[in-house]
Amino acid sequence: MAVPNRDFQSQAGARFPCDANGRIFTASLHEHRPMRHARFLTAAAVLFALAAATPASAQLFGGRRQDEAIAALQQQTAAITQRLDGSPGQPGLAPQLATARGELERAQARIADLEESLRTVNSSVETLSTELAQSRSQREAVAEQNRELAERLARLESRQAALQQALDRAAAAPPPEPVREPAEEEEEEEPQRPAPRPSNAEEAWTDARLLIRNNDFAAAETALEVFVAAYPRDPRLGEANHHLAEARFRLEDWTGAAAAYAASLRGWPRTPWAAESALKLAQTLGRLDRDAEGCQAVAEFGRRYAPTASERGRQRAATLGRELGCQA
Repeated sequence: MAVPNRDFQSQAGARFPCDANGRIFTASLHEHRPMRHARFLTAAAVLFALAAATPASAQLFGGRRQDEAIAALQQQTAAITQRLDGSPGQPGLAPQLATARGELERAQARIADLEESLRTVNSSVETLSTELAQSRSQREAVAEQNRELAERLARLESRQAALQQALDRAAAAPPPEPVREPAEEEEEEEPQRPAPRPSNAEEAWTDARLLIRNNDFAAAETALEVFVAAYPRDPRLGEANHHLAEARFRLEDWTGAAAAYAASLRGWPRTPWAAESALKLAQTLGRLDRDAEGCQAVAEFGRRYAPTASERGRQRAATLGRELGCQA
């Protein structure tokens, strides 16, 4: 009796394609090797299970048809077992399966290494991107600082030029005429006698300094004017102008004091009294309502003398700047 062409279903629910004689097709055994090996193992397990459960299978199939199907399954199981175990002249599939498993494990390990390398590269790229962004930000900040410094330098150069012009104008201004008090007992003004000229620069300098120490500022002014006019090449000329300005400042001759202070600062000397002259020049110009020029004097003090000046001198400069309304 011929068995119709239909699929065979085991008790476990697995389906196997059968031919007209009830034999299972083996075309699936010719698929790709890894999948084929897996299916061999699965089929073998199913066949062994079916062979062990023959009484239960007999309840599902009746008569000769069931016996033929079971015989066919047993033949297929034997063929698969022989294929896996091999024969004396032909090796089985077990070594190939072991080789395939080893290759699969190595491939998986290689893939894991590549994934780890990719993560490392991505992390490095992110780090470099962050550093590049920080570098760009720092470069922009430096460029902004350079622009600010260039603007400040331009303003300082402009102030310096204006201050130098003010100093030149103040130095070129003629000294004021001394105010003469009328004599109390004389109706007519007594003619002024010219001050005797000292015999040498050292004597003139000593006399002028002595008058200053005695707080005789009027006489000291005259003596210093004589020294400045008589010895214009003396190395103490700048200091003489400084003391002349101090005497006029005490006498509240603001115009004459400003001119003398400016003359003492010609060439911006690096002497102990130069910083004091710069501050007094700013103060005197403020008394003359020349605040802008006074601010320029304060700025020159900050640029030339503040680094080596005393703390008291720097505080005085800050106070003068506020009083004159100078911009920071």
